[in-house]
Amino acid sequence: MLFRSDYMSEHSYHHKNLKNTLIQEGIHYINEYGEQNLSMRKLASLCNVSHTALYKHFRSKEDFMYAISDYIETLFTEALVNARNRADGDVDEAIIQIGIGYVAFMIEHPDFMKYHINTMKSKMYEFPTMEDASTSSFEVFRSTAIAFLQKHGYKQEEYYNEILFMWSIVMGLSNMFAYEIIDARGDGLKKVEAIIRREIQLHSRNTI
Repeated sequence: MLFRSDYMSEHSYHHKNLKNTLIQEGIHYINEYGEQNLSMRKLASLCNVSHTALYKHFRSKEDFMYAISDYIETLFTEALVNARNRADGDVDEAIIQIGIGYVAFMIEHPDFMKYHINTMKSKMYEFPTMEDASTSSFEVFRSTAIAFLQKHGYKQEEYYNEILFMWSIVMGLSNMFAYEIIDARGDGLKKVEAIIRREIQLHSRNTI
């Protein structure tokens, strides 16, 4: 597999975007060969930069892995907030837009979805609690979902299963697009919207 860095000279990386470039190349490599096969030396080689330039941004591989997670999480949270804002305060529409926004983000960035799945394989993953979401992106979803469930008369003890169900729908659809089980071209996103709207309607205790 050829990486984008194979086509770029070393001097092209000496700018303020070097850190993001290193992160993006690292994500590509991990998805292809696995986290265990990535070293800082290999990362520097992929991007045609010196070890000195690399260590100006990342002190260790662990530091680099945290940076990848932070990079993805920041972009993802921003996308979900923007999606929620499109609803103009309508709770039902907000949870629908967040679902669409989730899948649209992963269609635009399939490597992020693959990275998430690949790195989860080697780690214990615990679904965030309803009281204390572990990531800012999940908190955007969780708080909106709870507002939706409250509006439609769900009991607090039902929140966990209902939120898990809604989250699994968009995560499952995102996986199918990331691994090209569903074609993202054409009207793919319109089909996603139709599925999400249908499921939210089924879960509402009132007519949307």
